[in-house]
Amino acid sequence: MNKVLSRAALLAATCALSAAPLTAGAQGSPKVITFWTAEMASYEPLMNGLIKQFETQNPGVQIKWVDVPFGEVQTRLVQAVAAGREPDVVNLSYEWTHRFAAEGALVPLQKYLSKQDLASYLPNILSAMRYGNDVGALPYYLTTEVVLWNKDIFRQAGLDPNKGPTSDADLLRMGRQIKAKTGKYAFMPTGTILGNPYNFFRSYNIPLLSADGKRAAFNTPRAVAALKFWKAAYDQGLMPEETPSAEFKEEVTRFGAGDLAIAITGPWFVGSQLIPNGFDIGKLGIGAYYGIPNAATMDVAVMSGSKYPAEAAKWARFVTSDTAMLAHARFTNGTELPGTTQALRSNFFKQPETSAKTAALNQAYTTLKRISASQMLRARISPPKISTERYDELTTALKDAVKASLLGQKDPQKALADAQATWNKVLAAR
Repeated sequence: MNKVLSRAALLAATCALSAAPLTAGAQGSPKVITFWTAEMASYEPLMNGLIKQFETQNPGVQIKWVDVPFGEVQTRLVQAVAAGREPDVVNLSYEWTHRFAAEGALVPLQKYLSKQDLASYLPNILSAMRYGNDVGALPYYLTTEVVLWNKDIFRQAGLDPNKGPTSDADLLRMGRQIKAKTGKYAFMPTGTILGNPYNFFRSYNIPLLSADGKRAAFNTPRAVAALKFWKAAYDQGLMPEETPSAEFKEEVTRFGAGDLAIAITGPWFVGSQLIPNGFDIGKLGIGAYYGIPNAATMDVAVMSGSKYPAEAAKWARFVTSDTAMLAHARFTNGTELPGTTQALRSNFFKQPETSAKTAALNQAYTTLKRISASQMLRARISPPKISTERYDELTTALKDAVKASLLGQKDPQKALADAQATWNKVLAAR
């Protein structure tokens, strides 16, 4: 992580959000709160409505919304901090929120938000955003994995098109039958289990760290068995040969083209990947994920360089509130979940979806939102909270272990032992 972040000093707070109404800045000029989002330009109708509502409720405060391509957020934010031009509030992935928090670049939100405010968020998600006594960010929108399958391929393989895998054993059995009967690949989990090493260990409930957080703890018999399972599936040709090094877009392309039978991915996959590419939603099977689901989390944080941290925190609270997040969920047909308990309990997630263009799509969205919402309370955030500038080394060590195991370059036990040695070296140097 760029060391320049450490220069950001946390600004002191002198008033709570529950105090007197917010007022304009010097000489009557408005207090402008700049809000960066990560590739949310298509949410303009929703965002403009929320901004208008907030500004009406808070005279003298203006929200300047800036959308940034997802892959550029972190780099641009580091550059903005270095130049003293960071936004007041930023939408980040959980992993990057932790990195900025570790550098002291985020405002502790408990200074501006009440205990009641903070208690409204899902406890299993908010707890991952606590750093000691500080709350570094607020949950924004979330997703969990679901299992998708191509009903046509299942029929061709002699499988029940209405029943997907509910265990690794099912996945292997179905994969073998699909390969034998159709010649097609069964799966290519580049976006989840094999594509993200943190997801791999979380899905099998394997802790990455010891209880005191000082040593790696993932070299276990369960981890060895999990790696052996995926190596067996790879060796049997159930996955494309390039899977260990492939990007997520290759899984997207293959599944959308009907060359892949099963995908373990987020609900958003349907609207953002399948529909735009002409996939027939009527042949899409949808089921719950049978492992420990991932709480893929986007959140909002207030940067310590903000001139108006109280107002920035109030906007962060507003845009992640029950009302705002339920509106967000409706806007996405329920494929992106709220980070607040009350909104997640809304009947919206139990009711049939009716706003899509076709009956088949309405049915798909209905199933997706019901399953993903029901999984969220037991979901976990995958990346660990580790304060080190060498975070990338830890990630690479895990990726290399998974890849070397699949390719037969290392025995799973040896691959995990090597990765654990790297982790312990990095952790000891903190």
